[in-house]
Amino acid sequence: MRCKKRSNEKTVIATGARKTAALLLCCTIALFFLFSAFAAHATEVVGKFSAVEGRVEVMRDGKFPAAIASIGTTISANDLIKTKSDSKAEIVFYDGNILRIAQRSRIDISEYATGGKAVISMHDGKAEAIVPKQIAKFIVASPGANKFEIRTISAVGGVRGTDFFASYDGNVSEFTVKEGKVAVYNPQFPDAIVLITAGNFTVVEPHKPPLAPKPAAPENLKQYEKDVLPKKKEGSNSESKASLSEVSLLRDELRRFIGCRRR
Repeated sequence: MRCKKRSNEKTVIATGARKTAALLLCCTIALFFLFSAFAAHATEVVGKFSAVEGRVEVMRDGKFPAAIASIGTTISANDLIKTKSDSKAEIVFYDGNILRIAQRSRIDISEYATGGKAVISMHDGKAEAIVPKQIAKFIVASPGANKFEIRTISAVGGVRGTDFFASYDGNVSEFTVKEGKVAVYNPQFPDAIVLITAGNFTVVEPHKPPLAPKPAAPENLKQYEKDVLPKKKEGSNSESKASLSEVSLLRDELRRFIGCRRR
């Protein structure tokens, strides 16, 4: 009887230990997936809207439903941005890059690694990209590890400078450089690269390499700026102060990032 009782006690203890181990294993797995999901989400956020005019929509990971964007709405890699008629938006990325989007545009943040590679796909519309000079220097010095590109169906514009406009309408792409340089090519003709300098533009038609650069008319540059720059709301001093403080924080982060890269 005593042996049988001891055997039963051992069985109960062993069963309890197995249950405890199984419970701990389940908790560990659940925590692992929870933290993995949290970390993945955290690393996906690359910037936020700093200005919104009219109706601007964001489709997370390019999927429905679309959310209405407002100042402070975050942006992640693979998000799709749509501006309606009479609508504009400005996005400040956490590495200091700025993207301004004109009305009736569809922009896809195809790839974005802060301080690394960034690919913006333009399905339709018009946009301005402003890249800090230090980031542009990194791109020129190490194009394999760093890049900032705006792509359309017929063209790719890669940053070699700091400020340029891109548009895509009726299968025709146009790149106009305000400051710095931009290398443009048609993916069908990857070796036919045209370097656009400040104050010039090029046009890329389907199945053709980029046209030779031509001077951009001053009125065209002004129209581009007018098309992409959102209006500041009246009586929004608090928002303006907040935006200035955010820009200051972004500049501090950029300085720290540059310091790390130099080391």
